[in-house]
Amino acid sequence: LKVTVDYADPAPNGPTWHGEATENITATCDLNATILVARSLDSTGFGPSTIVAVGGKTPGEHYADVQITVFDSAGNVMPGVYVDPPVLTSANGVDVQGTLNMTGMTTGSGGTCCAPMAFHSSDRAADTPTLTLVNGASATITQDWDDVKLPDNSDWWPTDLLYAPFEPFDTTFRPQIIDNGTRVAVTGHNMDFTITAGTESTYDEDLDQDLDTAYQCTDPGSPLYLDPASFGTFAAATVADSGGGNYTDSLTVTDDDAIEVDWQAADHDAYAK
Repeated sequence: LKVTVDYADPAPNGPTWHGEATENITATCDLNATILVARSLDSTGFGPSTIVAVGGKTPGEHYADVQITVFDSAGNVMPGVYVDPPVLTSANGVDVQGTLNMTGMTTGSGGTCCAPMAFHSSDRAADTPTLTLVNGASATITQDWDDVKLPDNSDWWPTDLLYAPFEPFDTTFRPQIIDNGTRVAVTGHNMDFTITAGTESTYDEDLDQDLDTAYQCTDPGSPLYLDPASFGTFAAATVADSGGGNYTDSLTVTDDDAIEVDWQAADHDAYAK
């Protein structure tokens, strides 16, 4: 608070006086505030929780907006009030890797301050960030991959597609999250395609029948381990988003005896699914 005093000029009995003084005043009050979140660019609006894709890349899927509204004791919104930014923690109270970039923390004419793209997701699927205000109001953001789908919108991702040996064929992985009943593609990442298992069928002359042997290609210490390269190869170890969250790689099976080959796509930028 700064006060300036000017005496009349000319002063009745002497010179003109001018003086000023500065005093710092701190006031504290308890605000009735709510905090809401929404996945960025989400048309369904704000709520106490939202879901974003793990491993932030693009605003529509991986960021969350934060909206804070302040009311007085009578329930009227309060414009022009500065609000301290919320504290960002995970469900177990440990700071998360995601970032909280709050801008414009003073409420507008509607008593609300909104920070677009305030939360930038982390690369750990286990993080469930909680945003908490000084007055105890809080909102949660769940980071998830909920499902995988093919471009034809079928609800499963088959890894047992028919193939012909030595003839490359394409397989497409499409991870998605579900937020308020809406499927949202996970875009802008890179996926690592690898062969995880396979089954060989070989003819046994003594038994006069085919014998099937199932191998796994992930644990070299297993007695039934087989190098994944023995079954086949992908055209690329890592593929980028080809558009709309579709990750397509080409697999060529080179094992004449293979009757089944399993593979997986692991998120190069976040975590395996």
